[in-house]
Amino acid sequence: MQQLGFGSINELLMVEEPDPYFIRNNFADYMDFWQWENDEEEQALNGLTIARSIDGDIVAIIDNISTPFLMLPRHAESPLKFPDLSSVLSFYERQYDFVDNLYFDPYFEWEQKNISVGRDMIMNLQIIRQIHEGFLEKYQPDKVLNAATQPKYIMRKIGGWVYFDCLSGSSIRVKYQTSVKERAVEIMNYINGLLEQALTNPTK
Repeated sequence: MQQLGFGSINELLMVEEPDPYFIRNNFADYMDFWQWENDEEEQALNGLTIARSIDGDIVAIIDNISTPFLMLPRHAESPLKFPDLSSVLSFYERQYDFVDNLYFDPYFEWEQKNISVGRDMIMNLQIIRQIHEGFLEKYQPDKVLNAATQPKYIMRKIGGWVYFDCLSGSSIRVKYQTSVKERAVEIMNYINGLLEQALTNPTK
């Protein structure tokens, strides 16, 4: 976090700019969603929200020396307390079955480009398949998410990923960090070359 800043972990836990007012502004009248002990409710209201999960959990830092990390679960009645951020990540690793497959997608100095394929869905899927195969012949990504459906290839060299829409075949998206933009441009140029070739000579 100190090195890379804010970002998402496996697209499930979004670590954002700390917000000292989020819980109070959004849940002050709904704190009975959870069961509290002693002064925990007031600590939560004064907590510094640092992350939210895709399921609606809230992760905050509170004024508690032994367990300064507090989670307000979206689908449970009792808040959860943790001694450090690593324990929070271990909880989500178990919950979402990451199996040592953690991936941090930084928000720092990022850009995203969309390469549109076309409007004919059947032809698009053929073209996407050709480009997909050509991409994997040339590049070796560091990691892949959703390989069987909507593959997102993680590439450290560009500080981001290359995503193939293999359901509708409408586009390919490339997300990268601006400090290594030239590497991303090289990949996008290669993909555009494959696209031109596929449009000229689509295979079945």
